[in-house]
Amino acid sequence: MTVRHKSAQVAGVMLGIFFLAGCENPTHQAAVARRQDNLNATLSMLAAIEANRPQQLDATSRMIAERHQQDVANNQHLPAALEQALREEFERFDRESPQSQREIQRQIEGNTDNIEQTLPHVLY
Repeated sequence: MTVRHKSAQVAGVMLGIFFLAGCENPTHQAAVARRQDNLNATLSMLAAIEANRPQQLDATSRMIAERHQQDVANNQHLPAALEQALREEFERFDRESPQSQREIQRQIEGNTDNIEQTLPHVLY
């Protein structure tokens, strides 16, 4: 029998003696009473949480609805702003497109030795 196994047996015997003899032992009775009090406190907390759950769900639902209304109100301008930004981008492209095309053509036609180096920069 190994030392580890023997110490586990001794611990088991000691616990058994404590629990068997503990019914009359004041230390055991105090531990059981403390455990019972803790269990009762935990159950009371859980009961209070469960009793409040419907109100908490209602409050959470109201908060979600309010936040949604705020988001809708705060973001009503976004479609118009997006449309304006796209319009400006297309106008800029139309305005700058001839200049960009001229620059591309100048760079490509200017020096054929540089096409292999220049074209990737122009395209990408």
